[in-house]
Amino acid sequence: MTGFSIGDFISGEKKGELSDLFSHKNDKAEPQYDYSVIPKRVSKRKQEDEDEDDERKVVQKKKKKKDKKKQMKGELGKSDQQKKNGQSATATNLEEKKEDKSKILKNKEENNKLDPLKEKRTVFVGNLPVSMKEKELKKMFSQFGSVECIRFRSAARPDLKTTKKVAVIKQTFHEERKNINAYIRFSTEDEAKKSCSFNGSEVDGHAVRVDMSLNSKSHEQNKAIFLGNLDFRTHEDDVRTAFKSCGEILDVRLVRDSSTGIGKGFGYVNFASKDSVETAMKLDGTEVCGRKVRVSRSHRKPKATSQGGQVMKGGHKQNNHKNRNNNKNRNNNRDLKNVSFNQKFEDKKSKFLKKKGKEGKVEAKPFQGVTTTESKPDRKVKLNKQELKKKYIAKKLMG
Repeated sequence: MTGFSIGDFISGEKKGELSDLFSHKNDKAEPQYDYSVIPKRVSKRKQEDEDEDDERKVVQKKKKKKDKKKQMKGELGKSDQQKKNGQSATATNLEEKKEDKSKILKNKEENNKLDPLKEKRTVFVGNLPVSMKEKELKKMFSQFGSVECIRFRSAARPDLKTTKKVAVIKQTFHEERKNINAYIRFSTEDEAKKSCSFNGSEVDGHAVRVDMSLNSKSHEQNKAIFLGNLDFRTHEDDVRTAFKSCGEILDVRLVRDSSTGIGKGFGYVNFASKDSVETAMKLDGTEVCGRKVRVSRSHRKPKATSQGGQVMKGGHKQNNHKNRNNNKNRNNNRDLKNVSFNQKFEDKKSKFLKKKGKEGKVEAKPFQGVTTTESKPDRKVKLNKQELKKKYIAKKLMG
């Protein structure tokens, strides 16, 4: 670098050299530090405050636990008392419920008990149309006398949830059931007997059956036939049309299920004369509602019971056989009284010997063509090698 004067600097002749001195900068790189290694500086006061907060939290937790335990103990004590009180209350409630049930059952039994005086004045009306209402039925039978009450029965429920009473009130019946029964009570017995003349008359295409309620189950068996293999959907009118040619039909009874009201597949037809039964027997195998019906004479069979000496299934007595045996034993005992002691002893001896088999050899029954008493040939016993050697040595020693 050459010398220069202030004048040169001001004039700008040697501007480059001076500008170079101030323009060139040697900047150093900034140092890089790892701040993660350096611990955080926390003041002592902050640490003390945090420790105090932690202690307070622990104390509060302990207090909460103690309070919960106290509450639990109090609740347990209350619950024990409540349980005791509840047990006593439940016991009293159960006793009251039992008393209520017993009262209800007594009332039902009293209601179910048939009053003979009222039943003499009541009439059974069967095969009524389902659309029949109480007012219409009352008008129909008021010509015979004053009607006290009407009860509809044998209603077919649409489903198992609905009761018969609800089905009658709402007029909702099973689709395949077209008829219903009823009981009508008159003010006098004579009026009820007069109403029986309405038997066989048609009401909306249904031949109505009218009979006294006490006589509805008693029928002459020699004037009736039994029908089997009936379709479950058959109605009284279908059977009546099939057997109309046989003679005058008093009534048709189809047995139905008490819970559902649908037929069980059998029934009865009651005729006015015995001759019509003979003609109806010839119609065995006739089709009614698409099924061949089995026709037979009606026989009264006593009800099946499980008690001793009473009637069992099929109408036979349970102890008939026992009674016969008892009668035979009694007769034998009477004869034995007249027999001497020696004869009795000999008879007992002969019986005992027969059991033992000493009195004559009893021939055994043959099995597959061969008698068991025949003597069988002795079987040859097979000997081992050692036994055969011993036998051979014994023979040599003996010989």
